Amino acid sequence: VITTTNDGRSRVFIPARVEDNPKLTMADPQYITYLESIQDVDLRKAWRDGSWAGVQVEGAYYRTQINQARADGRITSVPYDANALVDTWWDLGMNDSTAIGFFQNIGKEIHWIDSFVAEGEGLGFYISALSKKGYNYGNHYFPHDIEARELGTGKSRKEVVEAMGIRVNKVPNISINDGINAVRGLFSRLWIDAEKNKEAIHAISNYRKEFDEKRGTYKDKPRHDWTSHFADMVRYR
Repeated sequence: VITTTNDGRSRVFIPARVEDNPKLTMADPQYITYLESIQDVDLRKAWRDGSWAGVQVEGAYYRTQINQARADGRITSVPYDANALVDTWWDLGMNDSTAIGFFQNIGKEIHWIDSFVAEGEGLGFYISALSKKGYNYGNHYFPHDIEARELGTGKSRKEVVEAMGIRVNKVPNISINDGINAVRGLFSRLWIDAEKNKEAIHAISNYRKEFDEKRGTYKDKPRHDWTSHFADMVRYR
């Protein structure tokens, strides 16, 4: 099977069982026992039997929702509606990336029209980015750590943002799992612009659980990596 990924590269997939590569069991005689102990059914079939039909991204939180959105045609061109306000949702990075999502409520639908991400920049850079988009804004939603104070100035990031003319709405500080379940619940109403959210779609499609190598199962918490910024932003939504 030949597939083309988001980076434009083509990859050839050749299904194989563990027995097709005897060097694996020569190196670790208990390897098959380990694979058969994996509790996740799709992952066990993939690693043990070479059957990847049920797996796209191992342990991905939103696999079902992304697949359904694609099947429904909800990941497509979703233009900006000048008659509706744009709300922004933020994930603030201290020493890493800050991600912003741009959403419009159109009837019962939620339109994710755009996104923006950068790293190593001050808050003024992101406020300027909002202005350059040219949208008619409604509310701006930030995570609870917007109250954190900068060591250099002693001011909170909330104070800094509001001094730049942005009224801060702080989202409730709910658990990660509750937030993930909330996203799953709203996904059926979500329409996503495929082009302007290309990087964000790639991130949330790959947002996944941490894998416990010793137990052969996934931990009940997400893996923190490059996918987390957009995934956290959507979770605040």
